[in-house]
Amino acid sequence: KMQDNGHYLSIDLGLHNLMTCYDSAGTSFILGRKYLEISQKYDKEIARLGHQWNSCQSAGGIKYPKPSKHMLKIYKKKRNCIHDYLHKVTRAVVNYCKANDIHTVIIGDITNIRRNKNLGKVTNQKLHALPYAKIYGMLEYKLAMHGITLTKQTEEYSSQCSPHAPQVTKEYAKKLVAQMTVEEKMSQMLYESPAIERLNIPAYNWWNEALHGVARAGTATVFPQAIGLAATFDEDFMEQIGDAVSTEARAKFNMQQEFGDHDIYKGLTFWAPNVNIFRDPRWGRGHETFGEDPYLTSRLGVRYIEGMQGHDEKYLKTAACAKHFAVHSGPEGMRHYFNAEVSKKDLYETYLPAFKACVQEGKVEAVMGAYNRTNGEPCCGSKTLLKDILRDEWGFEGHVTSDCWAIKDFYEGHNVTKNAEESVALAMNNGCDLNCGTLFVYLLDAVRDGLVKEERLDEALVNLFTTRMKLGVFDKADDNPYNKISYSVVDSPKMQELNLTAAKRCLTLLKNDQMLPLDKEKIHTIGVIGPNADNRMALVGNYEGTASRYVTVLEGIEDYAKAHKKANGEEMRVLYSEGCHLYKDRTSNLAARQDRLAEVKGVCKESDVVVVCLGLDASL
Repeated sequence: KMQDNGHYLSIDLGLHNLMTCYDSAGTSFILGRKYLEISQKYDKEIARLGHQWNSCQSAGGIKYPKPSKHMLKIYKKKRNCIHDYLHKVTRAVVNYCKANDIHTVIIGDITNIRRNKNLGKVTNQKLHALPYAKIYGMLEYKLAMHGITLTKQTEEYSSQCSPHAPQVTKEYAKKLVAQMTVEEKMSQMLYESPAIERLNIPAYNWWNEALHGVARAGTATVFPQAIGLAATFDEDFMEQIGDAVSTEARAKFNMQQEFGDHDIYKGLTFWAPNVNIFRDPRWGRGHETFGEDPYLTSRLGVRYIEGMQGHDEKYLKTAACAKHFAVHSGPEGMRHYFNAEVSKKDLYETYLPAFKACVQEGKVEAVMGAYNRTNGEPCCGSKTLLKDILRDEWGFEGHVTSDCWAIKDFYEGHNVTKNAEESVALAMNNGCDLNCGTLFVYLLDAVRDGLVKEERLDEALVNLFTTRMKLGVFDKADDNPYNKISYSVVDSPKMQELNLTAAKRCLTLLKNDQMLPLDKEKIHTIGVIGPNADNRMALVGNYEGTASRYVTVLEGIEDYAKAHKKANGEEMRVLYSEGCHLYKDRTSNLAARQDRLAEVKGVCKESDVVVVCLGLDASL
């Protein structure tokens, strides 16, 4: 039981931050960073010497030679470092408790699961582990001298540990939701959530995009489209891209918050990645995906999410979202009424593995339902997908959002409900927490008419506010390390260099009949032909940001030709023809069909080599 005033201090013993202290009044602080730096230095030295030492052992089982004097000296320094650490952190805890009138300290266990990047999986290694018994004993003795009780964390105190532990964050969210009226609850389940000033809840717009860079919010680094990044076949690089995108996302968010901008595309909940399977090229949105392979999509999706969400023990860097759940693979023009019929075998072997990996391994914070029906159920209101599989089978703990205005399709396209009220009831009762759209205003009618219980609204809101709390938007600015990211990182030289690396690694050479590389000494004229040769839209894909500079294929070849003259000083000439319209049979409505064909032939006749730029762009 809490003593006296109920004010307590909770301590987590972690492997990264060592001792993280949470005051029940809402502040937090970290002890022992200096120890970690010194300790890791000694551990590396011990590991190096230990490797040399172990190599002396023979296959016959001869005992290790005695450690050298140097190694014993390192061990002694390590031991002294630990002793010094114990005294300093103990003194810091005691002083804090005395200064803040705290009578109870709760201490957690040392075991801390961390991501070991070298292994690429979750391990339970106790690297740089602290002597738990010594810490507890010394704290207990020192605190007792000042009338402060030290208690080990048990079930009794499970709801009083770190306010950023998952179960406690939900408890905080429950307390906040319990203070809302039903009208306020409804308002917070729309993507454009208004402020509730009496509860100090700021306005928040949930809709933001980051498919291959921060999108639709001004200047940002525009990385290659997702299908291009998939061509790198590199998990580590995908996480590096995700980390860069989330860094710019936080930088832009911090700047926008400073100037009071809470508009659409200005939040920290990003509806990416798209882990649908690109089975049919006629779908129309395949460029947003990582391709047709469930395994590759799983690996790249997980690592992009980890890059987006970060590895901080306390806060999410951003909240990623796996979309569109599920079997959302076309045809695009029929998505508002299409029923995707799929066998259980194909569902589990093709369409679900990437989502499962994103949920269970990537710990993705959000999942977005698809527009279509799957086996008769509209995905944003599917009991099979959202409850039976996502929540019950996979144990998903984040929030579910609808695709934009998809719930309206329930009665206008899929004809599975009669009206808006029945549609929102179907979505809410089957696990959709957030409405990208406006239809959830009918939840008031659905609750009044008994179609939805208010307890289900509370459940959805707890999921949503847990996400916002994990992002740290309700905490003091100084508590969140991501709040320190400056806007200067956006489109910085470092980001541009990473983008250039990504662009180079995405290129895929399908065939080379001994033509490449080209020898500029043998080339007088280069012909560049095609509707995408000088088309900026072909550079950016979709769900894109605004680049500070664009270079089309034509411009790139022209720049190269000017910068790389031949040995005799001659500059290669570049001739250009659009060739044809991207999808029409003429470039001018008044012209005859194939009105650029003669020009194409003329360019080809004058050129030593021709570069043809075909394909699509997002305008289609």
